[in-house]
Amino acid sequence: MCPTRFVLGCSLVLSAACMDQGFVHPSDPAGQVGDPRPVIRLDPEQWDFGAPLVGCPAEQPVRIWNDGDADLVVHALELTGSSEFSWAGSVLPLTLAPGGSMALAVGYLPADTEEDSGELVAGSNDPERPEATATAVGLGAGLASAVEVFTEPDAVRTDVLVVVDNSASMAEEQANLTGNFQAFLTEVARADADWRIAVITTDDPRFRGPILSPATPDPVGEFTRQALAGIGGSADEAPMQMVSLAVSPGGDAAPGGAFFRDDAMLSVIVVTDEPDDVSPMFPVELANQLLALKGHDASLVRFHTIGSDVPVPACASAILPSIPLDDVVILLGGLFLSVCGDWGTSLSAVAQSSVTLEDTFPLADDPVTASITVTVDGAGVATGWRYDAVDRAVVFDAGAVPGPGAEIEIAYALAADCAG
Repeated sequence: MCPTRFVLGCSLVLSAACMDQGFVHPSDPAGQVGDPRPVIRLDPEQWDFGAPLVGCPAEQPVRIWNDGDADLVVHALELTGSSEFSWAGSVLPLTLAPGGSMALAVGYLPADTEEDSGELVAGSNDPERPEATATAVGLGAGLASAVEVFTEPDAVRTDVLVVVDNSASMAEEQANLTGNFQAFLTEVARADADWRIAVITTDDPRFRGPILSPATPDPVGEFTRQALAGIGGSADEAPMQMVSLAVSPGGDAAPGGAFFRDDAMLSVIVVTDEPDDVSPMFPVELANQLLALKGHDASLVRFHTIGSDVPVPACASAILPSIPLDDVVILLGGLFLSVCGDWGTSLSAVAQSSVTLEDTFPLADDPVTASITVTVDGAGVATGWRYDAVDRAVVFDAGAVPGPGAEIEIAYALAADCAG
């Protein structure tokens, strides 16, 4: 048995003989009595956020302590479990002197009414407990809900004016346009649209042939004949001026003629590989002229361009950036698509934008984004749409817009008034 000796006013002291025999003080895992070491502690080790309203943030503190007598180095902090918990604190690694501490803010933002749990794990140089943990629980409180119902129009009417660049560099683009025109017709047919299509060029505002409509026996063949306009046209392309002349009094596309209908959408599609730097007008002038034809109802006018990318063309066949046509597109809410892209996809997108099917459905109240569900004609739709927080609206992707007469139901939980 190891003898012990006591020193007045001192703690128990082991004899050298006992130390030689390997006796280890129970508080000295390193085997050397009195060696300093760090000791990590999280306070509290458990906390309950209660039941804040869904969408309302809550926060609670947790403090990291060094209960030892050597520097504690915290080199890792990880919050596992529900993604609705988060933490904020100092940059790691963090060194705490003996008796020192650091506060963290642990946040909770419930996205639903299901119970959530998380665990904060702190990694350190504590030799006995390298990892310390603290747990959190929370439960989002339920909110009021809303259901909104929208209906696509049963019939859509659109008058489409196609402007084809017929300059020397346009053989490839004209071939791509006509070779993929069926994609355009497929999309307008899906919308059950009552459509009219006329073709002009960038140097002549007169129609190149009869107006196409659903009654045209061979619309693809007739469009191909008109849109293959050749490459002998003027090198000074003026698509904006040609559109302006076509819709002006006496023009082939003007109100009162066989093409223009007051209650139909007017959709202009310019196909070119160059800029319009000769038209004697600014983009805003053309935009205002077209809007005036529709009583300044912006929902009845679109201006699209399949042209050379701005600011830098993306392929060899795109000669120069198609400016300022991109400005007209922005002013009139159309699409600017590249002649270097997939023509079938581009023409489908332009067709969809050229009929009056709605793709954006504004909500009456602020939703909890994660709670939004969408059904179309009674069937749940999980993809093909997104929530736009800026416009507070559900927006369908191109190609996923519900068809004519479709009923769209949007259900959601109302975002809470967290300050109330």
